[in-house]
Amino acid sequence: MRDGKELMQRDRLQVRLSSVQKALLQEAAAIEGRSLTDFLLAHAQTSAERIIEAQKMTKVSAEYEQSFVDALVNPPPNARLHEAREFFDAVMGDR
Repeated sequence: MRDGKELMQRDRLQVRLSSVQKALLQEAAAIEGRSLTDFLLAHAQTSAERIIEAQKMTKVSAEYEQSFVDALVNPPPNARLHEAREFFDAVMGDR
């Protein structure tokens, strides 16, 4: 766990952007009544959290999908499955 001093430490991030990009961001920040720094931090953090969450969901979905396919392709044996196989063999005969 981080101690209080580590949580209060601030890092600096420098960004190079065009004057058009800066003007656009300043206008959006003004509309929200925020400083440019606060605007950028809030929206960058929200975007980063959304991207990370989406990636986690995609990973879980892929793992779930693989488990689902495995269960369909290789179902665990049970009495009803054996009965269905015996019925199929009886009806279709040996081929």
